[in-house]
Amino acid sequence: MKRLLVAALGLGLLAGCQSTQEANDFAVAQTALAGSKAMQREVSKECVNEMKVLGAEDIRMIAVLLDTTKSKALPLLCSRIVTGMANGDLTYQDYKASQRGGLSPKVVRVMQGTN
Repeated sequence: MKRLLVAALGLGLLAGCQSTQEANDFAVAQTALAGSKAMQREVSKECVNEMKVLGAEDIRMIAVLLDTTKSKALPLLCSRIVTGMANGDLTYQDYKASQRGGLSPKVVRVMQGTN
C-alpha cells in the first residue's frame, strides 16, 4: 500500500524534486491542480498510466479498499488523490509520511472518497 500512495501522490509532477525544493514543488502542483480541471484530468490520466506497473494482486486490493471493480480501481484512486491534492485534503505532510511508509486514516478516507 505504501508504494501505491507514494506513486499516486507523486503523480509525475514531483519526480526529480530536490529535497530542499519538495515542499515548494508540492505547493506549486497543488495550486496548479486547484486552478484547473483540465490539469486534474491530465494528471489523473498520467497517474493511471504510472500505476499500470502494479501487479494484479495490488490492483485487486485497491479495488477492495475502494469498494469497486478492478477495472475501475486505478482511475478512481487517481481521481480521488488528484482531487484530494487540489482541494487541500492531501497535504505535503501526508506526502512525506507516505514516503516513510505511513498511511494515515485521513489518507485512507481520501482514497475511499469518504473525507
